Amino acid sequence: MIGSGVFYFFSSEIVAVGDGAIRGLDFIFNPTTVYFEHGNMKKTVTISIVDDDEIEPTEDIKCLLSNARGTVIGIPHETRILIEDNELTLDTDQGKAQWLRC
Repeated sequence: MIGSGVFYFFSSEIVAVGDGAIRGLDFIFNPTTVYFEHGNMKKTVTISIVDDDEIEPTEDIKCLLSNARGTVIGIPHETRILIEDNELTLDTDQGKAQWLRC
């Protein structure tokens, strides 16, 4: 595959699927294609986490590689991202407030 004068070794689409988390409400990510140059085996993508004021349980995002060109996607081809709530909660049994961090 050729693009912008650079020879790409292979490409793959990255898809983020809510697995507990809801796309658009809990996170923002649009499917994107990443291109790997010869010798490069890592790419970074950004998934934006939506910080709301709701107290929620830990939620999951599943990221998948799909639609590979120039290669075969091996295993593992997916990863999970956990979103932990960062809202202030009150532990009434213990009588104390606790700040939960992402």
